[in-house]
This record gives sequence, C-alpha cells and structure tokens, in this order.
Amino acid sequence: MELDTRPPPPEPTAHSEAVDTALAKSRGVERAATLLACVMVVVLTLLTLADVVGRNLFHKPLAGATEVTELILAAMTFLFYPRLAWRSLHISVDLFDWVRGPAMQRMHRTFAGLLGGAVFGALAWQIGLQAVQSAEYGDVTAQLAIPISWQTGFMAALCAVTACVYLATVVITPPAPGNHHPID
Repeated sequence: MELDTRPPPPEPTAHSEAVDTALAKSRGVERAATLLACVMVVVLTLLTLADVVGRNLFHKPLAGATEVTELILAAMTFLFYPRLAWRSLHISVDLFDWVRGPAMQRMHRTFAGLLGGAVFGALAWQIGLQAVQSAEYGDVTAQLAIPISWQTGFMAALCAVTACVYLATVVITPPAPGNHHPID
C-alpha cells in the first residue's frame, strides 16, 4: 500500500466558484445558441427544398423564400460570433510565432480580446442605431413585410454579447481551440 504524497488541491475561493458557475451557465447558453443555429440550418434546407420543388415541378416558387433565407443566414452568422470569440476560433495572424512564451501568449490573447471587444462594440453601436432608425421609419421586408428592426436589433444584441465575450477572454482563459466537441 502506497501513501499519496501529492499536496491536496487548493480550496475553492468565492472568486473561482463564481467563475465556475458563470462558465457552466455560459456552456448552457453556448449549447442552446449552437442548437438553435443547427435548427436554422435544417429549416433553411427544408425551405430551399420546398422552394426548388415548387419552382421546378409546379412552376410556383415559395413566396418570400428569398427573404426568409436572408434572415436565417444573418441570424445564423451572428449566433456563432460569441462562440467563435469564446473558443478563440477567429482568424489571427501570428507575426511573432517564434516567440512562444506564456507572457507573449497572454499579450496576444489580451490584445485580441481588447481589439475584438472594441470592433464588436462599435458594430453593436452602429447596428443598434440602424435598428432604431429602421423602427422609426417602419422599414419592412418587401414581400413578407417583416420589420427589419427586429433583425438588426437581434444582430446588434449579438454583437454586444460578442464584445463582452471578447473582453471576458482578457481576464478568463477560454478553452483551448480544437479541444472540444462541436456542440460542447
């Protein structure tokens, strides 16, 4: 019988418990957003199939299919931005690839987080202004009369979430890219 000589794990602090709770909740939100985007892909596929069948077999395309396709594609794109930001799956250029120390990696992550937060914060602001202006003018889509402000407001909100996620990566180390299941 051998004695375990390893030191005991550190006692959890209030900060680490709060961070762990926040990370657990964020994983649930991330899964929900990913599943919603997956459902949108299925809906988009069925919509396109119905439109093509209606167009080619019955000479009657599905009314508004193009508009709904555009709205779904925009929603899917913006739904994935927070996940890409959190998982560090965005495109980055490693100009100083030869310097691999932890300090340089931390600087790179900090710079990417601050830059991403600033860019998506500016996008959220500008798209939000467009959503307000669109609502004031009563802009709607051409065929189905769907208010455009709903879509632009959704896009602005997800840009704001993405900006917050980028800023969170400055203080919280996100999971390493490539070490996760697509829906985890």
